[in-house]
Amino acid sequence: MKILKYTAVATALTIGLYGCGGDSDDGSTATSQVSFYVSDAPVDSAEEVVITVKQIEVVSVEGDTYTQDLSDGNNDYVQFDILDYEGTERLLIAEDFTLPVGEYKSMTLHVVPDSSATMNYVLDEQIQHPLKQPSNKLKLGGFEVTVEGTQGFTIEFDLRKSLAERGVDAKNGYILKPHGITIHDNTTVARLSGIVSSELYNGVNCPVDDDLTQNGFVYLYQGHGLVTDNLIDNFDPTDEEFDGNMPPVDYQVPVASVGVDPVTGEYEFGYVATGLYTAAYTCDGSSDSPINWDDLDIPYTQTSLATGDDGLIEVELTDGMDKDDADFNPL
Repeated sequence: MKILKYTAVATALTIGLYGCGGDSDDGSTATSQVSFYVSDAPVDSAEEVVITVKQIEVVSVEGDTYTQDLSDGNNDYVQFDILDYEGTERLLIAEDFTLPVGEYKSMTLHVVPDSSATMNYVLDEQIQHPLKQPSNKLKLGGFEVTVEGTQGFTIEFDLRKSLAERGVDAKNGYILKPHGITIHDNTTVARLSGIVSSELYNGVNCPVDDDLTQNGFVYLYQGHGLVTDNLIDNFDPTDEEFDGNMPPVDYQVPVASVGVDPVTGEYEFGYVATGLYTAAYTCDGSSDSPINWDDLDIPYTQTSLATGDDGLIEVELTDGMDKDDADFNPL
């Protein structure tokens, strides 16, 4: 696991540490030293996805706000290429962020404003495109600080959901949305991986890139006993460019999706919350839009899979589990 460490400089808090958790023995509020990391579930084609963050802001369920400024030791921000931290690799961007024990309803990453496309950008086919965020911030979901001591969270960017082109061939750049960015408690996550047989790439509907690269993907859904007709690809009906074409009534969106290595057949979900999941393979996932429903063949039905008549793999993931045998093989 690759971890690069940046120095994080805490700002003075304008509010007291109160009302967010139980009292310690001396009557003061119990606190925890919290660290935040970033990681990525891979995107299809981009060569770099660079973002520059200057501050983390969190809000407790009581409405109290806490902030921490970021620094890389030379600048008052942290800049990173999200694609450098795929799977279980991660980057430490903030540490020793003192927070009261309790629940937090939101986290906001404040992004450095950039009009020159040098601080935030996407490099695709050697062309550098501006990467924008609504109001220069990414407002994410909540989390819970549960221990008095040190606790870590990983902010995972699922770029297949959160990164969207604006205009034909990204004429208007890219936008990075909170949709598809999740916060994981490092003590309650698992890893899921496996191998997809190369024989599954040879179906009649399996596209290849110009360089003959295959386009296999594995999609992950919550729950067991799922109806295959209800499993759909990524889409975001709240996006301003959504075309209005809705999937079947009982549709189930994926928790995440990752590409299959065209040489080894390996795939990996690096940070998955514990619970029951179903994995499904498809060979045409490269055409999956993060905005519109594409009606992809999930699971792949052009051949029989040894994983069962429905071509699905059901798994139960527990804290700290490293399940590495979720393999897809033909009969």
